[in-house]
Amino acid sequence: RREAVQISCFAIRRGIPHRCGPDFVALSLGGRLRRGAELVLYPGEPRELRLLSVHLKSGCARRALDSPRDACGTLARQVPELERWSDAQAATGRPFAVLGDFNRDLLADPGPARNDRGEPRSLWAEIDDGEPAEADLVNVAEGQRFVNCAPGQHYGGYIDHVVLSRSLAERRLPGGFVRLPYLPRYALRLRLPDHCPVGVDLAPVAR
Repeated sequence: RREAVQISCFAIRRGIPHRCGPDFVALSLGGRLRRGAELVLYPGEPRELRLLSVHLKSGCARRALDSPRDACGTLARQVPELERWSDAQAATGRPFAVLGDFNRDLLADPGPARNDRGEPRSLWAEIDDGEPAEADLVNVAEGQRFVNCAPGQHYGGYIDHVVLSRSLAERRLPGGFVRLPYLPRYALRLRLPDHCPVGVDLAPVAR
């Protein structure tokens, strides 16, 4: 029985070839947190794309990972697992993306990656190291104005992200960043949360 009952998942448009990968169990730190979900789009084709959906530990949105706070220490333990998955994809040279609720403002997450003791300090600097080359990552929200999901919210930065590998980022279309806030009448009546869609438009590749 898992302690974390929430799950990461994907919604897939009907007709798109895909294959569900195994749950990324290591990210759950022994079942205490949420697992990652892996999806392969267009499996076996030249345009094959690997995606990982994540929902990382909350409570450490902007503090350094080595700060004296339990949530930050827990998130720091997830970082090496996330990097291992990314590096494994990058080593093949194939495009990939990591997306979902990072519970971390990656755009305000400066380096260095590790402290003097070699412990993780910055999630973004740790995973965006360009080793292998495909792991030279791009956050699609970089340079974009932050927009809250609903009226009355006063958050200061994105914690939901779409992170692309190097070759996948080269396929971004100009003006292709997507942020879909809630309509005010629905947000207030339904008490919708501080999470709303973030996305990116990509150029297609030959089959």
